[in-house]
Amino acid sequence: TPEWRRVGTERCAAFMASRCLALLEDDGTFFDPSLNCVNDVDDTRRYVLNNTILHLCEAKMWKRARSLLFDVRWIMTRSTDGEGLVRDCDALAEGDQAVQLFRRAVQLALPAMRVDPRQLGGQLVGRLFDSTSEGRGDDDVRSDIRALLDGLESHSHDYGWWCPVSPTWERAELDFIRRLDGHDSAVQSVACDNSGKRIASGMWDGRAVIWNGV
Repeated sequence: TPEWRRVGTERCAAFMASRCLALLEDDGTFFDPSLNCVNDVDDTRRYVLNNTILHLCEAKMWKRARSLLFDVRWIMTRSTDGEGLVRDCDALAEGDQAVQLFRRAVQLALPAMRVDPRQLGGQLVGRLFDSTSEGRGDDDVRSDIRALLDGLESHSHDYGWWCPVSPTWERAELDFIRRLDGHDSAVQSVACDNSGKRIASGMWDGRAVIWNGV
């Protein structure tokens, strides 16, 4: 029956999640992001990083999935796969304001991460810093984000990094509609047609670019 099938699926997901978590806890090298950049990434490592949170959510182990998502070791390990970190958030994000805010910060940081994944820590601090201010949003959300930023600032990074001490870059709590990537000059103006599907951007050097909105 559908009910038995659902229970079976949850049990299978719980088993896979427990195996992934055991590997994470028993093998400290899983939290070494440099190993994601080798030419021949181990299949087990790739599977664990890509599927642990998914399995936890499929097994309805929401608290454990959320705890792992906000684990700074996990975040920095996933820094070489920003889109994968966004997918981790998508598995949890519905109705969770702190996760949604974190997801937005990661999404805004993707262009910088593609250049250098080590920028993720600074990007998150700079984009989420203002979200911890008194009077901004729910107390629990501010507490979650403050704990995340404290963890990032105290994390033992294996490289030097610049940690913002004030709000920096576009804040994660601000809504945005579309991001236009690919300009090689400062943008002076943006306009769209009445359908919202075609966008024109004008640059300081006199050139204009036409975009198809998605």
